[in-house]
Amino acid sequence: MDQFLAQQRIWNDRMSRQAGFLGVHVGTNPDEPDIVTIAIMMDSRPTLERFMATDHDPVARETSMAQLYSDLDVKVLDIVDPVPPQVRLDIAPSRASSGYQISALSELYRVSCILRTALVSGLFDEIGDGSVPCAALAAKWRVRERHIRRLTEALAAINLVTLDGDTIRLKPLAARHLVKASETYLGHLVLHNTRPALWQRWGKLHEQLGLPDATDQDPDEVQFLHAMSDVASAGQAGALAATVDLSGCRLLLDVGGALGDYAIALCRAYPQLRAVVFDLVHAREAFERKLAASGLGGRVSFVAGDYRAALPSGDFDVTLLSNVLRGEVPDQARALIGRIHDAMPRHGLLVVQDLFVDDTPGRGPLLAALFGMHLPDSMNGSTGEVTALLAAAGFQNIRVRSLDHYVVADKIVVAEKS
Repeated sequence: MDQFLAQQRIWNDRMSRQAGFLGVHVGTNPDEPDIVTIAIMMDSRPTLERFMATDHDPVARETSMAQLYSDLDVKVLDIVDPVPPQVRLDIAPSRASSGYQISALSELYRVSCILRTALVSGLFDEIGDGSVPCAALAAKWRVRERHIRRLTEALAAINLVTLDGDTIRLKPLAARHLVKASETYLGHLVLHNTRPALWQRWGKLHEQLGLPDATDQDPDEVQFLHAMSDVASAGQAGALAATVDLSGCRLLLDVGGALGDYAIALCRAYPQLRAVVFDLVHAREAFERKLAASGLGGRVSFVAGDYRAALPSGDFDVTLLSNVLRGEVPDQARALIGRIHDAMPRHGLLVVQDLFVDDTPGRGPLLAALFGMHLPDSMNGSTGEVTALLAAAGFQNIRVRSLDHYVVADKIVVAEKS
């Protein structure tokens, strides 16, 4: 039963980003300990039929559910009162930690920004009740097709549009309320509620209420370092250490390692391991405070530099890229991976920890889709794209592992230099 429910959580995560998926409930009865009841809700029967004909078998193979039960009874029921179209805000994936939900809550303002952008540009009206290729919109508006795709992928992640290959279609909710020709148009309300003047006022709400500002007044680059450290200490470092196997490694290079949280966690998990944290010079002071509190001063050190220019020399048999790769533009990402490969000894390991978009565009996860709009020219790749990038650089034996209890990054990709 424990193994079945663990695999079911993986299934639920994959289902949560299927087009038209509304929810899943798993129930057990103490009086019937060998029976599990699972209720999956989709927005329509055609959506269910499309899922069964396309994505069902790949999901089933990935989760390996069939080997965990002996009998299966499936019933397809129609809901008497149809469930209305819904937006999808996946702030509680079953594999994630509670910290993921706080992270998601802090980013939900980006959803309203994306909604406003689509309305202001006229995207919903351009699509209407038909379908439009991303390339056609990009040509008409004389913008980069990559930016149109990023915007539609974010809209698809919240279930306002579908993205089939290169073609955009509106979901019923968007067609009903976000197309000007509709009698139930709500675009003016959305534009009113998302006007920039309101964002500025809400950003200083504590001042309007006469409340003090008790936060640290650090420069943005220092605040970023502490934010990344918070993510690590809230569970991300533990999730990484529990999943990656570094039992044969001796020296770790943590590229863009900030305050060294991951290097410290991995050195604690592997007593034979030493680590070098490589980041910009402004991270050094906070790193030294973190290191002093860890008691690992003899095993973890800091080297200042810019990984976009060069890497430190050393016999590093494992390199960590945590929450780095998705923020690089594709050319820089390729160059960085090549630089790591060339500097690494034979049989060295590269570990990429990140939040990956789904290999099927437009499914999410939500935070990954929002990040794609935050840095629209960045790589923000899927595990498939990163795997291809590593293979092109010469890495082999590439494996993807899902993380349990993650805060931001949901998977790792591990590769070996031949």
